[in-house]
Amino acid sequence: PAPPPAPRRAPPPRLTLPTASGEVGMAGCVSYPDWLLGTWDVSNTLQRFVMPLGSALVDPLTQLSAMDDLRRDETLRYLLRWTRDGTGACVQDRAFNGAQEAAAFLGDLGSVAASVFATPPDAPHGRLRIDFEPDGGGAGGGRSGDGSGGGGVGGASVELTVTWQRSEPAAGGDFLTSELLEQRVRSSPDAAEEVSLVESVTRFSPRRRPGGGVAEVRARNRLVQYGPDGGPSRGLASGRAVSCFDYSWELTRVDEAERVLGGADLLRAGAA
Repeated sequence: PAPPPAPRRAPPPRLTLPTASGEVGMAGCVSYPDWLLGTWDVSNTLQRFVMPLGSALVDPLTQLSAMDDLRRDETLRYLLRWTRDGTGACVQDRAFNGAQEAAAFLGDLGSVAASVFATPPDAPHGRLRIDFEPDGGGAGGGRSGDGSGGGGVGGASVELTVTWQRSEPAAGGDFLTSELLEQRVRSSPDAAEEVSLVESVTRFSPRRRPGGGVAEVRARNRLVQYGPDGGPSRGLASGRAVSCFDYSWELTRVDEAERVLGGADLLRAGAA
């Protein structure tokens, strides 16, 4: 049998590409438990950032941004949605979720122009493309408001192709997912692509009501960037984790959040 995704939350220095160790993936897109169906208000906080092989293999902007988020204990707020696909399975609304997350992480660095998800023959696990508004769509001050954001991300694009995925139920009614993504980023329409491999590992823990329904979910999300196959780091970082972000998520159903908190913040979070 294939190894479960639980070991993907091992200490970062021991993390290597799941495909390198022969872990067998699953077909298609990740199917989630039905208790995630619907729209959720998400509070996302960075808990830890580590560079297992040292800072030389992580770009300075990533390091500064992560350290600043940790120092300020910043919590991002946005929406995530799960729906049913044509087979009746519970799946992420990837286009909606990608736009929401991108807008939250960008802040006033820019704004999302388009978010499109598809499962073409060459990407059976799914491919998400996000395009950002040309310069002028968003002012460059950065989420931190410290003036370090530069000129924003006008005209940039990111393409995320899921190349491997596994998921499984876990103890206590939890649900585990692991997805390996090929990330292609262009800083402008004419710029060369920057390609990297990123793994997203998430453990969802439902909080059930006395009647059995789920109105709140706690989740731990780990984003791992792996070293490239070539270049000067070959032999040291190839296929090994070079950076690791550990986030905590608090998810509340939108109808429940509206009842407790009021809808104004949610309307702002959901605005295009």
